[in-house]
Amino acid sequence: MNVIVDNSDFRGAPVIMELNPTYQNVFGRIEKEAQFGVLTTDFTMIRGGSLHKANGGYMVLPAEEILRNLFSYDSLKRALMNERIAIEEAGERLGFITTKGLRPEPIPLSVKVVLIGNPLLYQQLYALDMDFKELFKVKADFDTSMD
Repeated sequence: MNVIVDNSDFRGAPVIMELNPTYQNVFGRIEKEAQFGVLTTDFTMIRGGSLHKANGGYMVLPAEEILRNLFSYDSLKRALMNERIAIEEAGERLGFITTKGLRPEPIPLSVKVVLIGNPLLYQQLYALDMDFKELFKVKADFDTSMD
């Protein structure tokens, strides 16, 4: 057995802030090790990402950072639409890697995602990304300074 997330210490819903939302940090990864010139892996080398830790609660992401990471934003939208988290190699998504390896079963996803960013970025995403309107329905404005 390989437990990838243990939220038993949380009281209430988990709130996870991911400041570096790379694909692997958000969705997890399957680690490999070199043995005699060959990369090997097994189920004990599956690592969960921050989306796994936030499952059942809330995940806070800087909007600008998730847009900078190549696959993170599209994969996040896909996971929210399908309500499933899949751990897979980023190269597999593009068809670059076709080697036989582990394919963990997708995990059901129930999470609220909070994107933090400036209002201009929100307006651009709202105008240009059709999925954004459906996935991120609530907009909250905060002042730049508070008592």
